[in-house]
Parts: sequence; C-alpha cells; structure tokens
Amino acid sequence: MKFWSEIVQSQWKIGAIVSLAFFCLYLFTAPQTNVSYADSDVLITVGYHLGIAHPPGYSLYSLLVFLVTHLPIPGTVAFKAHLLSAVLHSLTLLFLYAAVWHLVSYFREKTKKTLLPKPLERWLISTVSVGMLGGSFLFWTYSIVAEKYALNDLFAALIIFCVITIYTQKEIHFKKYWLFLSATVGLALGYHQTIVLLLPMLLVFAFLKRSSLKPYVIPVVLTAGAVFLVHISLLLALNSRQVPVSWRFESTKQGIYNELTRKELSGYMVVSGKQRGMYLNEISLEEIEQKVPVVLGLFKDFFGLPACLLVFLGLFYLIKQKRKDQVLLGSLFLFTTVFIPLYVEWPQDLSGQSIQIRQHLLSYIGIPLFISLGLMYLLSLLNTSSLAKMNRSLVRIGVTTGALASVVWHIQAMYPQVSLRHFDFVNRFYTHILSEVPSNTLLACNSDVSCFALLYLQKVENIRPDVVIVPHMYRFVEDDLNRHQDIKGFAYKHNPELFLDYLTFNQGKRPVMMVDFQKVYYDLLGMDYGFFTYVPYEGYGEITRESAAISTIPQQYSKELSSIQFAAFDHMRQQLKAAMAQRHRLNVMILARMGKQQKALTDQEIRQADILSSNLPVTYQHANDLSGAFALNTTTYALFASVDRKQRNVDDLIEAGDFFLEAGDVDRAIFGYQSALNFMPLNKSARLKLAQLYEQKDRTQKALSEYQNILIYYPENQEARDGVDRLTN
Repeated sequence: MKFWSEIVQSQWKIGAIVSLAFFCLYLFTAPQTNVSYADSDVLITVGYHLGIAHPPGYSLYSLLVFLVTHLPIPGTVAFKAHLLSAVLHSLTLLFLYAAVWHLVSYFREKTKKTLLPKPLERWLISTVSVGMLGGSFLFWTYSIVAEKYALNDLFAALIIFCVITIYTQKEIHFKKYWLFLSATVGLALGYHQTIVLLLPMLLVFAFLKRSSLKPYVIPVVLTAGAVFLVHISLLLALNSRQVPVSWRFESTKQGIYNELTRKELSGYMVVSGKQRGMYLNEISLEEIEQKVPVVLGLFKDFFGLPACLLVFLGLFYLIKQKRKDQVLLGSLFLFTTVFIPLYVEWPQDLSGQSIQIRQHLLSYIGIPLFISLGLMYLLSLLNTSSLAKMNRSLVRIGVTTGALASVVWHIQAMYPQVSLRHFDFVNRFYTHILSEVPSNTLLACNSDVSCFALLYLQKVENIRPDVVIVPHMYRFVEDDLNRHQDIKGFAYKHNPELFLDYLTFNQGKRPVMMVDFQKVYYDLLGMDYGFFTYVPYEGYGEITRESAAISTIPQQYSKELSSIQFAAFDHMRQQLKAAMAQRHRLNVMILARMGKQQKALTDQEIRQADILSSNLPVTYQHANDLSGAFALNTTTYALFASVDRKQRNVDDLIEAGDFFLEAGDVDRAIFGYQSALNFMPLNKSARLKLAQLYEQKDRTQKALSEYQNILIYYPENQEARDGVDRLTN
C-alpha cells in the first residue's frame, strides 16, 4: 500500500505519463502529408506564411503553426503542423487528468471506506476517464490533423482545470489560480467565441466562490482585458503582413468587430441562394428533436458503449448529490455537451456534416468529469455489494483490470478507423490535377477540400506556381489575385458574379479549368444554350467555348478511392467518396448534353458513380438524389431555350431580355441580360440595361457595381456616369 501512495500521490506525474502515451499514439497515427480535413490544409498554408485565417482569424494558432513548421523536424510541413494538434490535445488530456483527480479527491474526502485504496482509486478513475476521451474517434481524429479546434479544446481544459481546482482545493494560492483563469478566458474569447458557452459555469462558480474571488476582482478583470487586447494586437500585426495566403480585413474598429464576430464569413450561399450566418440562426424545437437520435448515435460511435453508460451513471450520481456541485457541473454539461450538438446546424448533405461535426469537440471536453462521477458511483455500488464482502481482493483486481481493459479495447477498435498514417490520397490526387493542367491555367475550385488542398500544394510545396488558383473563398488569396491585373475584368467583390468574371473574361486568353463544378454555374454559364462546354477529365474539367470530342475519362483515382473502406462515422473521408461519385454523375449529364452520348463511356461513368455510392452512409442519400436528378433532367431556365435553334447568341439573349422587360417581368429580363454578359462580358448595351433594372428594383449596390463596371472599359459613357452620381450622392 505504501508503494501505491508513493507512486500515485502526484496527479501531474501520472497525468504526464498518460498524456505522453497518447501523444505517442497520435504521433504514430498522424498523416505524413496534407489530408484536407475541413480547414486543415488552408490553416497549414496560412500558418506557414504567418498570415491569418478566416474569421475570427486564429492568429495565435497561425503563430504556433509558423513556429512548428519551421522547426528542424523530419517530415513534410503538413506533418509538422499535424504534430501541433497532437501536442495541444495531449496537454488538454493532462489538465483534464488533474481536474478529474481533484474532483475525485473532493467527492471522496469524507468517505471513510472505499473499494479501492484512495490513491489507487484516484489514479484509476482519472486514467480511465481521460483515456476514454483521448481514444474517442472525433478527439483522436483532430489530435492528428492540423485544425484550430485543438487549441480551443486546450483553453476549455485549462478553464475547467482552474474551476475544479479552486472549487475543490483548500490549500492553494488562490490569487495565482484566479489570475491564470482570467488570462485563459481573455485569450480564449479572442480566439474562438464558442468559449462563451463555458460562461454559465463560470458565473455559477464565481458566485459559489465569491469569498475567495472578492479580494482579486479588479486584477482578474484587468488581466482578462489585457490578455484579450494582446490577442487583438497579434491579430492586427499579422493582418498587416503581405503574404501569399491570408484573409485580410480592414484594420478599423468596425473591421475588427466584424472579424471577431465572424460577420465577414457569413454571406450568400451560391447553391441555395440564401443568406446565412456561421451557425444556426434560430432555435427550432423541430430540428432539435430530429437531431437528438443523431447526436446520441454519434456519441456512441465515438466513445463506445461503456463510456456512454458511465456518463449516464455519472449524471444520475450527480442528481443524487444534494449539494452545490449539481449546479456547477450541471451548467457545464447543459451548455456544452447538450447545447452545442443540438444547436449547431446539422446539414442533410454529407459534406456539410463533415464540416459541422468539428464543433462537437468542445461539447466533449467536459465528458471525463462525468465519466469519473459514473466510475465513483459504480465503485460505491460494488463496495457495498455481497460479492465484495465475499472476496474483496478479487473484486478489486477485476474492477481495475476491467476498467483499464475497456479503454485499451476501445483504442484498439478505433485504431484502424482513425489512423491516417498511410492516407495520402488527397495529396496525390490534387498533385495529379495540378501536374496535368496546361501552363498558365486559371484553375477555379468550388469546395473547401479541393481549394485548400490546391493552395497548400502550390503555396507550401511550390507545385505549379504558374497556375492561377481561384478558390470559392477567394478572400484567402485576394491580394495575390489582385497582382494579376489581366485575369479580372470587372470590379465584382462577391460570388457568383466574381467567379463568373474569372471564368468568362479569361476565355480565349488562357485555359480555364474548374474542380468540383456545380450546377449553378452550369446554368449561369448557359451551357444548355451552347455558349460554353465543360470537357471532363479525372477530377476536374475545362470550361471552353470550343466543343470537344471525348473518347475517354480516366478513373485511376476514382477506382482507388472506391476500393478503400471507411467507417460510416468518418464523415471527412466518406465525403471524399461522395464528391467523387457526384463528379461522375456530373460527367453523365455533360456527356448527354454535349451530344456525346457514347453508350460505353456513359455507362462507365454511371457504373463508377454507383460503386462509390454503394458503401456510403444513409446521410449521403440526400446529395445522391440531388446529383441523380441533376444528371437526368434539364432544369435550366427553359424560357430562354429556343425550340428551333440549338444555340443562342448574345443578340438573342438581349432581345429575350427586352421582351420580358416590356411584359413587366423584370426578374426574367435581368436573367436575360446577365446571360448575355456571361457570354460576352464587354457588351455595353446589356450591362447598361442590367444596371438600370437593378436600380429600378432598389438593388443599389448591384446597380452601382454595374455602372462602375461600364466605366472601366467605356469611361466616356454618360449614362453610366450619371448612374454612379445618382447612387453615390
């Protein structure tokens, strides 16, 4: 017994060993290249060049990525950045280990007789509780992939550690802990605003410990404010840097406010045509009811059944306690574990789910506390059981072995599902695309996966610097694109007009390619009218005014991807399959509408799409149905399609626009003039009519933009000049 007392007396020693063990596990399963998980690739690229990411900026994370990726560590830049997540999540486990240790000591303080010796009990409960989080699928995944949430999780763990330590310990230096807590909160609030969901717990905590807080209120507030301002200063410093990839914002009070509140990231969604924020904008009981089984299912998949049962027991045990701890720990559970997954939007499409699932991470950080409560309750029940009275030693050995075995079993079960050590598909696939396109290509991309992978390969690994990459989140490379004066025709600032400008203005000047082509651009480019043709290759296609015969479409990477089996709850890699399947379905539609209806080629594309789709989870069905309908039906605006002609010209479209304008159908008239401009961007007549219609519809900013666009190429046009004067005065 003395041996255990000496070995496990310090939570930091054992916690460090557990944390180091998980770091080694994360190190061994980390990918060797970029994997384009959510924002991973662009965060590596931004950090490598010491820029800032999309709102709220993540400047501290960029600084850490910059430092890590420039260390003399063997491996790629991506691998070094992945290791940062392993370090951050290992530290998260360390501080949670200490928090659980203190919580167990606090709950067991007045318990005279326990099943296990108290030092061993603390060690066992802390190790198992933290181990179940460390070996859970989502936490493990983002421990081996470069993502900003690992740092956010560490901040949450530090806050929980400080709260539990101050609340449960009697002989500590309160001032230091209060100041450390306030500094962490100040830094976390500037980093990622989801940390506000810990505020209910902090308010309850401050009220319960008001006597120890009272002498330090002013230093605590000043410290939090000072650290928050330091973070803002770092954000502004990085914002002033001219680097290849950075999401720059206006260095004004309003600009900083927009950045921190993420207003700069909300906006027009091209596919849906709706304006949206970063999170679900309103609470819907109907949506919450639909998400409950999804959330519970994910929790079981990620943590395993033993952890689920222990959390349930922990909550039951907490409710039984007639003490203030109920409110403190209950507020943590309600506002993170319950609120976050039920509030955050859960899209129908697999791609959206793969992005949103990351936000569940914060809801899992408090789970070890509730697992520890469940274990304490279970040990209490066993302590009073008849079995323990018959053979106490055997029960102790069985409980210790069984608890540790459950963690080890879950880790080995998750290992093949989560390991990315040999997963280099994304790196090879997008390297192939960059290598294949002709010199000086303008390469547009429509998804986070493709855009961020391409930016990483070009801006970090220096592959094909001659290619101009235009991502749908163009703000990342806005400064870089502005250096190419010849690729942008007009003064558009937002999609889809900005994207169309790049695609149409460069026709005949350079090859124009697109990755993840979307239906909305098929319509806007007037492909049903024969204005443009999309020539599919493997994973991308060329947008051109010239028709082209297609004899084959390679399927090397598609076949490779279809042969790999991923867990149904591995949303990121499953959506790679879904995206590839939709590329094939798009090719089917392209072949049909180009008149290239070679049966063998069409059948090949349909067959490969079906193979990729066959092993996808039910959540993919929504996107599958949409892409299937897209492939089989003509849904373009039929009123502009001619019955007796297969191809329209710009004069036809202007004439059609005039017809609808005279009939009082302004919306269809606008579409006609827009279509004319997509086909012939320098047509002054169509652009002037479009500007006048926007002004008539009180769409002031769009009208002003079109008047200004006219003046770029026709500076003497008086009607456009008068329009600018009217709208700016």
